[in-house]
Amino acid sequence: MSSSSSDKTQFQSTEDIQQSQDLSLEARKPPSDVPGYTLKMFLGSGAYGEVWSGIDRKTGRKVAIKFYTRKTSTDFTMLSREVEKLVYLAADRYVVQLLDVGWDAQPPYYVMDYIENGSLEDDLKRRQTIPVDEAVELFEEIAIGLMHLHGKGILHCDLKPGNILLDQDKKPRLADFGQSRLSHEESPALGTLFFMAPEQADLKAIPDARWDVYALGALLYSMLTGSPPYRDPEAVVKLENHDGLDSRLKAYNRLIQTASKPVDHRNIVGVDKWLGDIVSRCISADPKNRFASIQSVLLALRQRKETMARRPLMMLGIIGPLILLSLMSSFAWWAYNDAVKNSDKITRNQASESNQWAAKFAARSVAESIGKYFDTIDSHLEDPELMDLFRRYYEDPEIEQLALEIADPSLNNDNSISDARESYRSQPVVQDFSRHVGRWLMDPKAQQAASWTVNDRYGNQISGVWNSVNRKNTVGLNWSYRSYFNSSRYDYVQLDSDNQIMLDEKGNQVFTVKPVGQRDHIDGPKVSAVFKSKATNTWKVAFSSPVTIDGRFEGIVVVTVELGNFISFENGAHQYAMLVNGATGANSGIVLEHPLIRLKQKNPGKMDEALSERRMNMDLLSDEQAVHVIKDPLGYNPLSPDAPLTWIAAFEEVQHSGPGDTDLFVVTMQHEDTILQPSHDLGKRMLQVGIMALLSFVGVALGLGFLVNRSLKQARRQISRFHTSSSESSSINEAQTILASDHTPQTNSEN
Repeated sequence: MSSSSSDKTQFQSTEDIQQSQDLSLEARKPPSDVPGYTLKMFLGSGAYGEVWSGIDRKTGRKVAIKFYTRKTSTDFTMLSREVEKLVYLAADRYVVQLLDVGWDAQPPYYVMDYIENGSLEDDLKRRQTIPVDEAVELFEEIAIGLMHLHGKGILHCDLKPGNILLDQDKKPRLADFGQSRLSHEESPALGTLFFMAPEQADLKAIPDARWDVYALGALLYSMLTGSPPYRDPEAVVKLENHDGLDSRLKAYNRLIQTASKPVDHRNIVGVDKWLGDIVSRCISADPKNRFASIQSVLLALRQRKETMARRPLMMLGIIGPLILLSLMSSFAWWAYNDAVKNSDKITRNQASESNQWAAKFAARSVAESIGKYFDTIDSHLEDPELMDLFRRYYEDPEIEQLALEIADPSLNNDNSISDARESYRSQPVVQDFSRHVGRWLMDPKAQQAASWTVNDRYGNQISGVWNSVNRKNTVGLNWSYRSYFNSSRYDYVQLDSDNQIMLDEKGNQVFTVKPVGQRDHIDGPKVSAVFKSKATNTWKVAFSSPVTIDGRFEGIVVVTVELGNFISFENGAHQYAMLVNGATGANSGIVLEHPLIRLKQKNPGKMDEALSERRMNMDLLSDEQAVHVIKDPLGYNPLSPDAPLTWIAAFEEVQHSGPGDTDLFVVTMQHEDTILQPSHDLGKRMLQVGIMALLSFVGVALGLGFLVNRSLKQARRQISRFHTSSSESSSINEAQTILASDHTPQTNSEN
């Protein structure tokens, strides 16, 4: 049997409570002997009696004996009420069983089962709260016990943890039926604060099955949270400040009706929405919102069980397709990306191959243009008049002396030889050279030439003609440092301090200056290193061939060309070619020809310095990648100037028939997005079809899920209506009658 409850039944008077305290202070000895039983140990006491454990001397069975020690007529009434209910519930495993009654004993008593594990209240004191699954199991067992009571026309009316005893299997037993009522009884019954329904706190209230529903919900709430609903220190103080039973009952009713709905049970880990709803509906302050009967509570629990049991299958039914859909989507996305990547790779390779052929074609075109210039030079070298001029030039002693004087490269810009240079220019044979060379610009084959010049064996310029006005006269200057005269790949830029060693543009020694007549010179046709025009800031290249008479080197013929018109290949805004200087040194990678440069060259004036110095990364030439995806070095974007495009590039060296390399490279560029657009369009169409298929799959799955869920809800509603109608028509709920004029409350044990 349970120990004394800390939850006092609400209707106990101050006198009752004082008597209870007095009894607890007395030395504990049995109130009287019980025939056939040996009393062993005091278990607890309340306002109306005390409980002892004992042994049945015949069987050795351990029992609990409840004495009604008030010695008033009320004791007999209380005893009679409890015994009456226990007799109705004989052999019900959910109720403490009655074994014997001492009607005529002083004090009267009854003997019942001894419950080993005490009360639910004792268990809650030890553990504070009970795990969700265990609490739900106890809740269901108690509800079944209450259903048995209600089925036999009995309302408990004072359900609380202290009145739930736990047997050796931790199964609950209902106890203390002092406040219980039969279906035909109209007298009110008061339960325990915070376990009592608010409408029950009325001395005129008619017993209702929903009182037990409220108390049942409060029990589960207590097991989950450790405290009954609506109870907190402030609420307890408010109730204690009210004197008199009626005042306290009204205050309790008002407190429950005005307080916020309890939600602490929903915050417990493991409490699902369905369980939270069951508890909330049980402890609703408005009885209309509560379950109508204990059967309805059990139905809700069963529906929750079914839902929880179906949840894995339902989750599998939902998550399974989602997982399958995710896998299919992932695979489809991987396949789509892989297909697009492979398509892009194939398209880029094809574009690179196409660009390579275009680069070869453009390089051959440049080589052919170079060849034409060399053919024109050869035609001039075969001119007898030019050969005759060279003979006359070297047969003139004065010319020879002047040529040697102005041939010193260290004096090229020295005013001390300006007189010698002027005398040199005025020589008749030099004048004849100028008239003869001046006609070369009229040759249709050479109209694109920037200049024609003829140099003697020392590098002095004998004559020259330029395809521009206001040109400085350079006749008489020595150009032996130029790469079109000597055999080097670079122009020699300076002498050392002693004018003995020629240095290149990086300051490296090139060769020791030899005496006039022994200086280095070309032996055959040559393409010079590129150099910048001071007049236009554009880049030029020179083509030169040696003049030989009787096998002796006598000078060179040079034609210079302003780069920008060698390459005519351009396929709209999506594909074009440019010419790049591939030689090592300071000018490596300089972009010589480009659509943007050709556009700027159409405008008068100098080329922008920054534009003329743009260059390409020549390390790409050594990159073994099959496909080169690069940005245009000039930031060229004919489609959208604000966003630099990426281009697929191919490289090809320009090779001419003469000795040595040109160090010129043709680079063809093709707009990457334009190349990939068809495969991307196809990919977008594939993606659109995939998305449509995915949406269709999701729509069908959601539709089927909706239909299944709707069917389940309809089935649950039908079951609910069936059970609700059954419960509503029970004798318990139909037994509401008009309260008689006598409202005197009955007494109850606190145990």
